Amino acid sequence: IQPTHEAEGHNPVCGDSVIVRFRVVRGTIEAAAFSGESCAICTASSALLCRHLAGGRVMAAEAGRDGFAASIRSGEASKAPELFQPLVRVRRYPARVECAMLPWDTAMMALEGDHLSESQ
Repeated sequence: IQPTHEAEGHNPVCGDSVIVRFRVVRGTIEAAAFSGESCAICTASSALLCRHLAGGRVMAAEAGRDGFAASIRSGEASKAPELFQPLVRVRRYPARVECAMLPWDTAMMALEGDHLSESQ
């Protein structure tokens, strides 16, 4: 994709490194992609994130992140976007919660800016 927004996130505990890129036009995420080296949980979360956010509004991304975070903390899958409900089981492994949240946190960093940001 030709990104307008980009950020890089790291999880030093697991060694995950992910770059999330978005093409945003008039408040709509037209395309989403990720790259990096990460564990299976982070990779799955990244792929689901891109699938979930592509075609949606930027303003809805934060609500999706908040719902997923609340689900992982409470165990109530119903708060997470539907695609992410299977990942809520990560809650049983507290050290792995950050692996699942890293793509969302990185996406929020990317979308905070008004233009393509340099990797953080």
